[in-house]
Amino acid sequence: MLTTLRRHPTYARLFAAQLSGLLGTGVLTVALALLAADLAGPRAAGVLATALTVKIAAYVVLSPWIARVTAGWAPLRVLVGADVVRVAVALALPLVDATWQVYLLVLVLQASSAGFTPAYQALLPRVLGDEGDYRQALSLSRVAYDAEAVVSPSLAALALLVVDARALFVLAGAGFVGSAVAVLLARPPGAAPPVRDDDRVGGGFVEFLRRSALRRLLLLDLVVACAYAAALVLTPTLVDDVGGAEAGVGVVLAVFGAGSVVGALLVSRAGWLPGRGDPWSTMRLGAVVVAVTLLAGGAAVGSTAGLVVLWALLGLGSSLVLTPSGQVLRAQAEGRTLSVLFAGHFAWSHACYLLTYPLAGLVGVQVSPALALVALGGVALVAAVVVLTPRRAGSEEPVPATQ
Repeated sequence: MLTTLRRHPTYARLFAAQLSGLLGTGVLTVALALLAADLAGPRAAGVLATALTVKIAAYVVLSPWIARVTAGWAPLRVLVGADVVRVAVALALPLVDATWQVYLLVLVLQASSAGFTPAYQALLPRVLGDEGDYRQALSLSRVAYDAEAVVSPSLAALALLVVDARALFVLAGAGFVGSAVAVLLARPPGAAPPVRDDDRVGGGFVEFLRRSALRRLLLLDLVVACAYAAALVLTPTLVDDVGGAEAGVGVVLAVFGAGSVVGALLVSRAGWLPGRGDPWSTMRLGAVVVAVTLLAGGAAVGSTAGLVVLWALLGLGSSLVLTPSGQVLRAQAEGRTLSVLFAGHFAWSHACYLLTYPLAGLVGVQVSPALALVALGGVALVAAVVVLTPRRAGSEEPVPATQ
């Protein structure tokens, strides 16, 4: 993966922009939680839950529309513009004194992220023409996302030793400034080819319902959403049930992230996996790992050791599904504006969480977290079985594999 960075300086700078933006987002998440506690006191959890709902809604509703509006723009304009908006929001959040202002600014913030992420994802195939290099870049991005989940809270905690909580917003803003500077230094290629007539607003979103291969990719997104719902919603309760301390929550989530990193590294070395680089083979394997792990989890979460093993497998399986998805979208584009198709995937994949988060929370609270794992495993299993069902010829277009 590091070889790809050395061989492609434009991509290396774009990757630096991604890292800086991720750190800004992670620190901002911690700062937002502290701001909610300051504004709402005992109602802080409700404020955060509403803010997260606004985040998902912005992703699902606005991402396809923003991609269509900006499809003819140069990527530099889209990426830097999104970072400028994120800097403005980060610096405005410390000034709010009402929860509705938080919701409004979070909406603007996530709308800018809904423009940045698909544009960045669609730019990589244009910068990295070789399929092997592109696969390496996808793996590196996955590792970056997982590392950010550990580094950002740690960075915020260190900053709080010397500055006030609201100063974290300035630190987050610095992350977004760093992202914009890295994009400017990368000087990415100009605007993509003109948008096709059928790529109207929401075209990328609708395309996932029209094409068999993209519907299967959506089912795989649902499998991943089941894994993340289990990890993010159920971990605190499961750790408490096995007698673990509060610090154990961070350890178990770190294990989930470590499993995900291992999965991304496996994808980067195609020869280690079935299909020798074929993304569908890798993603099917990951879907099976997630479904079996969740179903087994219902009976095997009685100890800390069992929970650690399960979460490592869950992170591994989810990464095997997530990491190669960009290869599938690239192959399915067929001359479409890539940013529109990536935006449709961005919206659909986040919409899956509107099902799995409430399912995990409702069953976990009303019945038991073990049964919630089984319920999530059942959903993942159904989705995996459909994906594994033999397909009609041509329903999945082959993706070039590299040795």
